[in-house]
Amino acid sequence: MFPHPYLPLVQNISRHVLLTEAEQQHIVRQFRYRRVRKRQLILQAGDRCLVESFVVAGALKCSITDLRGVEHVLYFAVDDWWAADHASFLGGTPATWDIEATEDSELLQIDYAGTQALYEAVPTYERFSRIMFQRAYTALQERIFGIYSLTAEQRYTAFLQKYPNMSQRFAQKHIASFLGVTPEYLSKIRPHIEPFS
Repeated sequence: MFPHPYLPLVQNISRHVLLTEAEQQHIVRQFRYRRVRKRQLILQAGDRCLVESFVVAGALKCSITDLRGVEHVLYFAVDDWWAADHASFLGGTPATWDIEATEDSELLQIDYAGTQALYEAVPTYERFSRIMFQRAYTALQERIFGIYSLTAEQRYTAFLQKYPNMSQRFAQKHIASFLGVTPEYLSKIRPHIEPFS
């Protein structure tokens, strides 16, 4: 059995693929533990994304800032989630978004070389990565559909149903940004939706 913080990582991967004890050990050796403070940037736009992060405990906010200086939240990552700018991580290009801790957080991180080494040594890990990319792509499709096809009220209702604990863990301005509305508008619709969600 693996000690904290590695046990949640092994459990996360094992929910999707079967791993031998030796494969679990091999995977764990490629990850490095990192503790970050609230408001600490894990990735800044313009830098290369050098690691994928698994959130053992805590919360991250992934966002872009437009030319007017307005932040747009792309997604949140909390306990048992993953975060990275994959275009930068895989392509070696400058990152286009920021990843910031919104709570004190514990992460397990793997670099590109470690990922490639695992693909070679543990083919099951490559299958796991494919499954995770498929799930992320599906979530992206759902998000795009929601932005263009649902009202703000419907988007907020869906958010509360899909992520019931998120509204307590993230600032209202960040949730509003994720939903594509102003904080003022979110304040206006919240009382009508939350009691029924």
